[in-house]
Amino acid sequence: MSKITFEGTKKEFNKFMDAAYNSGPCLLDCEYCPGDCNECLKAHIAFIPAPRWRAKLGDMYYYISAEGEIERAREDAHEIDNKHYDIGNYYKTEEQTEAAAERVRAAYIEQD
Repeated sequence: MSKITFEGTKKEFNKFMDAAYNSGPCLLDCEYCPGDCNECLKAHIAFIPAPRWRAKLGDMYYYISAEGEIERAREDAHEIDNKHYDIGNYYKTEEQTEAAAERVRAAYIEQD
């Protein structure tokens, strides 16, 4: 049996795998079945990360400043745009950025 590929985010993949595991009898019928459906799923489903979003030249994106503020910037392929993107501080929406900023703030508070 060949591998089935799943393209998406890791969170979407984990949700898919949980749903597949909890959906009842395994439909793949491989050497792991009927014993360990989780191993069967791992053996036959490959995760392929979806490409990360990046704004087109001239379009806007959001990032979290060093002070923890949400900022908006124009994608100009400058070094700072690349740095924001490379470290994952690069968001499509203000809502995504706010959610990330809350996680960052919580991580700083937990250090005490």
